[in-house]
Amino acid sequence: ALADLAGTGVPDPLQLVHHIIDDACGSTPDYASLYNGKCDVGNLLNVVSSYKEFCQRLSSMGISDEKIVEELTTAGVPDAQAQALGKLIAARLPEMAGAAESNVVSISDAHLADIDWKLQVTMASSSISSMQRGSLLLSLNLKDAAGKTRDELLELSKDDVDRLLVSLKSANKVVQDCNY
Repeated sequence: ALADLAGTGVPDPLQLVHHIIDDACGSTPDYASLYNGKCDVGNLLNVVSSYKEFCQRLSSMGISDEKIVEELTTAGVPDAQAQALGKLIAARLPEMAGAAESNVVSISDAHLADIDWKLQVTMASSSISSMQRGSLLLSLNLKDAAGKTRDELLELSKDDVDRLLVSLKSANKVVQDCNY
């Protein structure tokens, strides 16, 4: 449906993509009143949906202008139009990423800003002379909606780390599936 932008009959396709990005950023325009009588509204809404999904996916990836143009041309968008759209979308990626972060903050008070780790190995202690136990110390820096940060420290045993890694691999697979 990305290639259908020219077929909508919209007088200014770049302005439409600006409206779509505004929509992706939370300021939903009234497409019916903006484009009624100028184009097929049913086809327009399909294009809007496709471009909105495309832009939201790109905002989470942080990719270059060239890669955006490549994805647009692969989707069938004519080269000249793909070049103009690529520049427009790339210029507004930070705005879309900020809107996505705001959406996440509205779901949760805080998001992960930074992570640090260290491995702690206890070789022996006075009570247990042959103790050898490793643990992972995770320092999570969390940022709230107001921009304040706080640190959370987690100590994980080997079993806890194994469970965490399995969960993170599963989460990564879901994210990868959504991005492609």
